[in-house]
Amino acid sequence: MEVFSVRVLPRAISALVAQFPRVVPRAYEMHPDSIQRHLADGRLDVGFSIGSALLTAEVHSEVLGTSPGRIVCGRSHPLYDKGRISRAALRRYPFVAPRFFEREQLPSLDQFPEATVPRKVGATIELLQMMVELVTAGSYLGCFPRSPSPITSRVATFEWSWG
Repeated sequence: MEVFSVRVLPRAISALVAQFPRVVPRAYEMHPDSIQRHLADGRLDVGFSIGSALLTAEVHSEVLGTSPGRIVCGRSHPLYDKGRISRAALRRYPFVAPRFFEREQLPSLDQFPEATVPRKVGATIELLQMMVELVTAGSYLGCFPRSPSPITSRVATFEWSWG
């Protein structure tokens, strides 16, 4: 997500290079399952990702931090002043969801609990900055990490407790 790519990832890369100065970072955007596959087959040495890693014998993973999700909307969205969001609203108002082209069948990268909570997806994007702009413009709901973010002052935040 945008917080990961703009704030967390640069700090993680900087810490890695500080500890291992001969490392030359090459950052690519790919789905977490691709990262894991490329680590297992030796095409990548290190990968940073969001979400849960599948445990395999070939790939060692460590959790570097967690940031539960939150639903957000821009100031011109009809839910902006409501203070809470219902399950019915998740089906009524469209979300923008981050997915990779030709990998739409994989879980969305925003970590929304789609397996247990239905929502209406009105747009899919691969460029995360586009998601930020669509959400802050009030066109869509979005799911973002609860971590401090550059968009925090431009959105209303809704917590959820549906599992």
